[in-house]
Amino acid sequence: MQKQFIANISHELKTPISCIRAYVELLHDCDAIEKKDKDKYAEIIIMNSKKLTTMVEDILELSEIQSGNYALELSSFCLIVLIKDIINDMQALAAEKNVKIVLKTFNDKLIITADKDKILSVFCNILQNAVRHSHLNGIVEIELISITPNIDINVIDNGEGISEDKLPYIWNRFYKVDKSRKSGKSGAGLGMAIVKEIFELHHYTYGIESQMGVGTRVWFIIPKEDS
Repeated sequence: MQKQFIANISHELKTPISCIRAYVELLHDCDAIEKKDKDKYAEIIIMNSKKLTTMVEDILELSEIQSGNYALELSSFCLIVLIKDIINDMQALAAEKNVKIVLKTFNDKLIITADKDKILSVFCNILQNAVRHSHLNGIVEIELISITPNIDINVIDNGEGISEDKLPYIWNRFYKVDKSRKSGKSGAGLGMAIVKEIFELHHYTYGIESQMGVGTRVWFIIPKEDS
């Protein structure tokens, strides 16, 4: 497993590193490059640098959690405020496909006790996947339902869906539903593995349901507190 993990990391890091090197060398070696081309190459370098940074951060986060030494930093906070902040941060990604992100909640002042940074990571990873796999002009819904004594949270998209045979592997490290996707449009396949580890640290019940051509629902249940 360790050898496979290292092999996967090497493969995923190789593409952005090679791309960055190629365009830096092009800028360095060619004197007669028009400004518009220079700007284009610089954008590609920046994009791949950001992807590289994200992958390294994901690898470090996953390694930290799986080390067995990570202790949750619990605090009480408003879940709705957190979700709204994440939705605002997702607008640029959603705008690429004109995807609308909708929040439906039974309580605008919902307070939970959890590791805030890790819950932030959960929503970021799930929403990124939902938006990326949505159709053009699609909708992603974040639905919070009160089910005594818990909160049922659903993230639903009406995108391409995931085939039944692939669903069991969604939580695996480096697993990608569509391996043919262009590297610039998909992550390294660590997001849902991180989500799983965070759910299990919090002892949350969780799952995923999907149907090809209909969409996907990622759900989890957390304890409700008086607010």
